Amino acid sequence: MRCGALLAIVLLLMTGCPPDDDDVVDDDTSGDDDATGDDDDDVTGDDDDSSPTGDVYLWPTPSFDDTLLGCDSSAGFQIVNQGEDRVEITAAAVDPAGAGFALALPAELPIAIFPGFDLEVDVVFEPQVPGAHAATVVVQTDHPELPELILVLEGTGSSAGDVVDTFVQEEDGDRVDVLWVVDNSCSMAAQQNQLAINADTFVGILEAADLDYQIGVVTTDTGELQGPEPIISPSLLDPAGAFAAAVQLGTDGSWSEMPLRFGYEAVTSPLADPGGPNDGFVRQDAGLSVIIATDEVDQSGGDAATWIAQFQALKLDPEAVAISGIYGLAVGCPNPPADADPMLAEIIAQTGGVEVSICEPDWSPVLTVAPTLVSEPAARFPLSEPAMPLTLEVAVEAQPVTAGWSYDEAGNAVVFEPDSVPEPGEVVTVQYHVVGECPAAAHGGVR
Repeated sequence: MRCGALLAIVLLLMTGCPPDDDDVVDDDTSGDDDATGDDDDDVTGDDDDSSPTGDVYLWPTPSFDDTLLGCDSSAGFQIVNQGEDRVEITAAAVDPAGAGFALALPAELPIAIFPGFDLEVDVVFEPQVPGAHAATVVVQTDHPELPELILVLEGTGSSAGDVVDTFVQEEDGDRVDVLWVVDNSCSMAAQQNQLAINADTFVGILEAADLDYQIGVVTTDTGELQGPEPIISPSLLDPAGAFAAAVQLGTDGSWSEMPLRFGYEAVTSPLADPGGPNDGFVRQDAGLSVIIATDEVDQSGGDAATWIAQFQALKLDPEAVAISGIYGLAVGCPNPPADADPMLAEIIAQTGGVEVSICEPDWSPVLTVAPTLVSEPAARFPLSEPAMPLTLEVAVEAQPVTAGWSYDEAGNAVVFEPDSVPEPGEVVTVQYHVVGECPAAAHGGVR
């Protein structure tokens, strides 16, 4: 009787449970001393390399169909112990490591395989570039004559599409969006009137700086743009007149003034989404100046750090956002009465905004921050399709660029480093293979 069968009987006597048929490799009834089919002790087998050889071997060779980039397929192989002794698997890896193959072992190493048993190992193939892939599985054992077992892996990555995105670098930025958040509660009639009277001054500051500006007005209880011209720009015949009309909001608004909340809602989803009431006001390549005019403490809730982070996150460059205020400052003022708002004072200071007391007659300094927020030439180029990172090829003016940029996978965009940003007017091309739409994958397991 072979030792493998004897061990199975011993296990039965000890445990009362026979080994699972699926876990036992059939005994060799040929009378040979090893698994090769011959009678000698040569563990290398005969000259036919198409069959597994030796007491311990890897079998069969996994087969991988064409696999879309970004997807994975799975196939298994067994580490078979046809010998007479327990074999311990001490290490298992794919060489080279970056070839697109990965092992999924059923347990942490080391793993022992008893005579007549095998261990199934799953191989996951996840190609990152198109074309043929090849690697080897290298398994280390404590077998004195078979310390290393080798299995060749092959697979093919196929592309779901090859895309070229083309961009023209914008000229030096001169765009700024100015959002006025004006208190429309019962105590603000005189202040709204003062804003309207100074409309020519406010708009004139932006025009004197030769800015491509947009002005929008919302209230402290709604984020929807107000006025007959919701988006005020130099293209209008009378931008100052449109602003004067927009800030005459009336005084029937909520007594719970929330300028931070509704200012933020005005420039974010869903109001700023395509088709939304504020569609077109927010320009991604423009600076954002938020100006709050109120005589009350902001009741939006939250803390200064959270509001600062939320507003600054609207732009790639946090310094492209500033919050300014015409309000009671941190100490308040008596005539007309306006409450102190230390939190708003902190937000204005931290974002580089300008503050003016609502009790002072000249409010024009709040507009001086707008020219400092104009955009720089774009460093970020969003791609039209989800890209496989290793297939990205970037060129500027048809010249390949291999350094000075990175891929933002979460945002699916190529981002240039500050010293490598393309010059205004230059053409940027990004060629890549897209991520495939993956079918459901079937994975192997342990026998």
